[in-house]
Amino acid sequence: MQRIHQLVNAFLRKTGHTISQVIAKINIHRRSSQRREAFGAILWNFTGMLFSLITGVLTARLLDPDDRGLLALAITVSSVGFLISSMGTNHAVRTFQPKAPWASLRTYLRLTTLLLVLNLIIVSSVLTVFVLVGFTDFSINIIIISLLGAFTFLGSQMLDLFNAVGRVSLSAFANTIGHFITMVVLVGIYLLDATSHPLMGALCAYVTGFLVRILAMIVFIKRFKVDLGTVSADKGKSLLRNGIRFWGIGLGQTLTFRSDQLFLGFLSNAYNLGIYAVAVTPASLMQVVSNSIGQVAYREAAAGTMTVQKYKKFLSISLGITLIYGCLIWISAPWLIPFVFGSDYADSVVIVRTLLIAELLLSPYLITVRVLAGYNRPYISSASGILGFVTLAVVLSILVPVHGALGAALGSVVAYGVMLLVVGVGINKTFKRQEVPSHMGGI
Repeated sequence: MQRIHQLVNAFLRKTGHTISQVIAKINIHRRSSQRREAFGAILWNFTGMLFSLITGVLTARLLDPDDRGLLALAITVSSVGFLISSMGTNHAVRTFQPKAPWASLRTYLRLTTLLLVLNLIIVSSVLTVFVLVGFTDFSINIIIISLLGAFTFLGSQMLDLFNAVGRVSLSAFANTIGHFITMVVLVGIYLLDATSHPLMGALCAYVTGFLVRILAMIVFIKRFKVDLGTVSADKGKSLLRNGIRFWGIGLGQTLTFRSDQLFLGFLSNAYNLGIYAVAVTPASLMQVVSNSIGQVAYREAAAGTMTVQKYKKFLSISLGITLIYGCLIWISAPWLIPFVFGSDYADSVVIVRTLLIAELLLSPYLITVRVLAGYNRPYISSASGILGFVTLAVVLSILVPVHGALGAALGSVVAYGVMLLVVGVGINKTFKRQEVPSHMGGI
């Protein structure tokens, strides 16, 4: 080893460099790569959310509030099904993949195919409950929603595969392709006036979008030669065991993916769900920056390169942009919502404004919870999601019967506030216990 060290020093002297200079250049390159990934993820996620916004406008124009409510239910059930059936494996692979051989990407993909069965059971069970309570009838649409749930699960798991290896911009790009395809199919339906079965057409557009995501990521794996590794000796048991510890984070993400819509569907009617889903469309754009930066922060924490200064910079950038966007939407909502989505959705204005407050609380949460997960703090991360989920269920059971869709929006404000408080305490303790450096270079 000493001989190797001497040879390296001799080579560097001949090239006019020192070890310190080489390390400095490596760090500069790493920070440059992190900037590219962060800004690339923000760019693609923002583009994808614009496509999603257009998609929301098209579905509002194609569907009446009742059918729009059923579409929102389908998307929500699919998202919730993914977050529950993933068993936290998507978080575990991102936390341990940089350093643990049992968290190989091939093991993760093998486990994903097995968990797909669980996903089908969960989605089918939830849909059965909605049919039995009379929220909707059994039809071909129920089968399409089950298919949407399966594709949502597979697509979302594969997106986190790229996040795990630090290619967050590539993950965002694949997701944007899916949003674009969904929008294109809906534009075709709208222009061709193929509205004899508008809800079925909208559902098929979303199914197509997730199918294209999956195909795109398969191509990306081959094109960019992503090293999948080998299946671990325990065939994924360690990954699954560690994933369960992160399962509560999924509940927090379930709130982000609007489980409030799921509760609203149980406690109210399709009309309230429809106007609420429209309100969510512009409000959810506020998540673009914090989601993108959060993906980069996750990798930084998992790789051990996170600093207190960098964490604060992540938060300040995210909050600053989110606040500006929120103010613009707040001011323009009274004329923007009826103009873009139609006069049938004028009741969504006050809901949009309430959700903007909720999104401001969610912005720092999305970054902080990922940093905690990257530091392998699954219990505090999961506790935030569990407490938020329970809070939402309790508050909505009180407010929705009285205030309808507005009650669901108020419940989100309370739930996100609880979640932010929990992770705030957790990150403070983590920085103190792990003696995270205050400065080690920025992004």
